Amino acid sequence: MGAIRFSTRLSLLFGGLLITSLLIVLFAIDQVAKSTAMNRIEIALQTTVLTVKELRRQRISKLQQSVRLLAGDYGFKAAYATADEITIHSALENHKNRLPSVDLMLLCDLDGTIITNTYSKSLTGQDFPWPEILDMADESETGEVTSYAILDKVVYQLIVTPLFAPDIDAWVISGFRVDADMAGALKNITASDITFFYATDALPVVIASTLDLNERSAFLRFARENEVNDELYRYPTPEQTRIGHFLPLNESVDLKVTTFVGKSLDQALEPYHQLTRYVMWIFIISILAFLIIIVRAARHVTQSISELSDAAIAVASGHLETQVPITRKDEIGLLATNFNEMVKGLSDKEKMRNLLGKVVSPEIANKLLQDGVKLGGEEREVSVLFCDIQGFTHLSESQPATEVIKALNVFFSEVSDIVESHHGIIDKYIGDAVMAIFSAPLEDPNHAENAVRCGIELSRCSDKLNARLPQGMNAGYRFGIGIHSGSVVAGNIGSANRLNYTVIGDTVNIASRVEGQTRVFDTPLIVTEATMQRCKGIEFVKLETVKLKGRKQAVKLYTVKGI
Repeated sequence: MGAIRFSTRLSLLFGGLLITSLLIVLFAIDQVAKSTAMNRIEIALQTTVLTVKELRRQRISKLQQSVRLLAGDYGFKAAYATADEITIHSALENHKNRLPSVDLMLLCDLDGTIITNTYSKSLTGQDFPWPEILDMADESETGEVTSYAILDKVVYQLIVTPLFAPDIDAWVISGFRVDADMAGALKNITASDITFFYATDALPVVIASTLDLNERSAFLRFARENEVNDELYRYPTPEQTRIGHFLPLNESVDLKVTTFVGKSLDQALEPYHQLTRYVMWIFIISILAFLIIIVRAARHVTQSISELSDAAIAVASGHLETQVPITRKDEIGLLATNFNEMVKGLSDKEKMRNLLGKVVSPEIANKLLQDGVKLGGEEREVSVLFCDIQGFTHLSESQPATEVIKALNVFFSEVSDIVESHHGIIDKYIGDAVMAIFSAPLEDPNHAENAVRCGIELSRCSDKLNARLPQGMNAGYRFGIGIHSGSVVAGNIGSANRLNYTVIGDTVNIASRVEGQTRVFDTPLIVTEATMQRCKGIEFVKLETVKLKGRKQAVKLYTVKGI
């Protein structure tokens, strides 16, 4: 797998940080929204329960007041005093019709016998079906009580009111049905689903509900598995999750009616889910926008870095004219500026190296550039070669100076190439002579052999050089070459403002004197015994032992066999 680009890593880094931050924020918003929603739903349900309680209380209270008026009505008492069932029934029916919320009315004596009723004639003369309700009324301080009862499979809420004449002489029972209309009316007021039910040994029985049939089945399973208390319940249905409170309505021995006030949790949370979706879309758009921005920004940054990288590769390949365009004013722009200045410095240094290499050898130029200008030297063992153009003095006298310079350049170019090819360096040009050094400034253990082989090649190239001279200047010139090996002091000599890298010592003087002996012995190449002893692979012929000018001790001279 290839390395991931810097722009990609940068985009992934910032993109990952943004996405992580947004996910944390989204999670926090979702948790806060859900918590807030649940609190509001619970408060709304509690308020709904209180509202249902209050509406039920008001309805019962209003009905009780109406029945009290009937029980205290003089006309009704007069009709009751006749003991005529038809007269009493007519008065009871007349009063019921004035109360639109009442579905039935009964009149019972203290023994629990139904004197008359507005529900069915068959009940007249029968025992009151729910004697425990009358017992509860008789035991109460006011003689009034309310409870639920089932009549012909219909649940009624009954309200018992005493008839005073002047003591309690009978019971007036009024009631209204608990049905779908009642549940629907409560739903319209409370904006909650209402379910009336009562418990049995098997499944609870729904009296009336605003739920559909599928949800009623789910509710019955839920109601059977949970106790009726004041907790907040939630249960699943095939379509959604519902939440709500139980509200017990009475504690009758035979019938315990309970209301469940509930809401759809999904519908209640929908505004918050919608908010979450909006926030999610905002986050997605933000992430996409950020990714576009960060990718473009990363490319903008890495483009400059890539340009610097490409420029660095070009500089490493030797293209020192390379420059990076400055298009920014930030740290990267400063880096590009510094890079350009660095390359310019390298270019100037290379120009100096090239220029210096034309004045001195490349090896000396590199040493000066690396070590700086330091006066002084070190003792080294080297071989020194002097090469002189014999007969060139006559050429200088007979030819114009410009032509002489051209001829010298021809000679020196060839000599320099041959010297450098044998690991030597040109120390200096002395008129029509050349001084070359082997093993300085770079150490060469084979300096003597390299110097001799260089001398051999120089001695054999004089004919080729004569052929390159201009017409009229070819006078059969040849080289005189002298070589000596020994210790010298090599280093920078002069001043800090003007210096020369060279070697000094007796070895240099001997090599110069040996070159002069080439005219005496009429041979192009002469070496000393010190050089000969360092060359194991070359055959030499001894010439003579001579005393050189300026030296007391004689020097043994040799030439290469076959030269």
